[in-house]
Amino acid sequence: MMITATLRRTILTILTVPALSAAFALQGGPDQYGYIWKDSNEPGGPVYNWFDITTIGVPVTGLADDNVVGPFVMQTNMPYYWYEPKKIWIGSNGYIAFNSVNIASLFPLIPQAGGANDYVAAMMADLNFFGVGNTAQCFLYDDATVTVVSWINVPFWSPLPPSYTGSNTFQVILNKQDSTITVQIQDQQGLTQNQDLSMGIESITGDIGLAHSADTYPVAGYAVRYYNPAIPLLQVSDASVEWNTDEGTQGRMLKRYGPD
Repeated sequence: MMITATLRRTILTILTVPALSAAFALQGGPDQYGYIWKDSNEPGGPVYNWFDITTIGVPVTGLADDNVVGPFVMQTNMPYYWYEPKKIWIGSNGYIAFNSVNIASLFPLIPQAGGANDYVAAMMADLNFFGVGNTAQCFLYDDATVTVVSWINVPFWSPLPPSYTGSNTFQVILNKQDSTITVQIQDQQGLTQNQDLSMGIESITGDIGLAHSADTYPVAGYAVRYYNPAIPLLQVSDASVEWNTDEGTQGRMLKRYGPD
């Protein structure tokens, strides 16, 4: 069969498509502990599948501009680095934390010791729940297997009236069965101030963490998953106090200095 120039170009285009797709496939890590991330462009990575919790979750109230609300107690602990927190705080600027930390623009690098630590930057940017006509919402769903936080139609803060612009819908899913963290972007419109936007995870010490991206806008229909290593690259010995309120232990809490 005679192959014309047009047919030859068509064949070459078809053969090239998989190669182009592979070129945009992404993953990152490991960090010092062993976390890696894969996105929905990577073979074997997560498949974007939006988890609608607006009818089964509870509205998160009290979010404003540059603030954090919580704690919210999860039914079960979430394995995260070398520890297992059971409480989360939700930040108006698109993150969850395992402590009451308020993170605002300009956002810190990931990882970075000192300052804000122990958080998941889902789509951390200068977002705003305030302003006349602002339809921003946040929902929380929790059961024994997953905890999901969704930011719905949340705009960026703007110095101009009505103090907001654009719209962003995204979520973070804590899977307590396989210890993964998945972030999904359903919609992203508009620009944030100073192009300041961050995605990644950071441990309680701050100097260990895994950045996904900085100053880069995610696209709609995108997912990224962070994988807790089965065998950590770093062994951490971390002490904590448990059951100090259990009467059966007869334990007492004493001040280091002065009377008890």
